[in-house]
Amino acid sequence: MAERKTATRRIPSDLIQGEGSYVILRNLTVTEALEFIKATAKTNAIEVQADFLAGRVVEWNWVDDTGKPLAQPSEDTNVLRALTLQEQAWLVAH
Repeated sequence: MAERKTATRRIPSDLIQGEGSYVILRNLTVTEALEFIKATAKTNAIEVQADFLAGRVVEWNWVDDTGKPLAQPSEDTNVLRALTLQEQAWLVAH
């Protein structure tokens, strides 16, 4: 039976979150990518990016400044607004 092999991908995030960190992202469809581009052109890109990432981050092992594990975005989308701009930009770029 056929199955999509590229639905998600695990990406090491050592450069942004330290050694051993990772994020699993759901890959975008072409339609989602086009909608994202249109939305960021019309409004506050940072806000759009946080909402956009809520549906893409499947899992991660990221921590805050004190080393406390961050909630999974699927459980608490507000965690995406607690990221640094660099962390958010890194996620969007991947």
